[in-house]
Amino acid sequence: MAASGPQLDQFFTGVQQLPVPIEEVALVISDNADIYGTPRDLLDRADSLGQ
Repeated sequence: MAASGPQLDQFFTGVQQLPVPIEEVALVISDNADIYGTPRDLLDRADSLGQ
């Protein structure tokens, strides 16, 4: 998820289906402890890369 693409699309598709709200200040952390920032950071990164 460090770059935009299918993994990021899959992540946000899954997040939209969660039965609980996700705070904008929540940190996105991978299963191997990589910290990607907030959901907004990921969206901004995808926008800057043309996704």
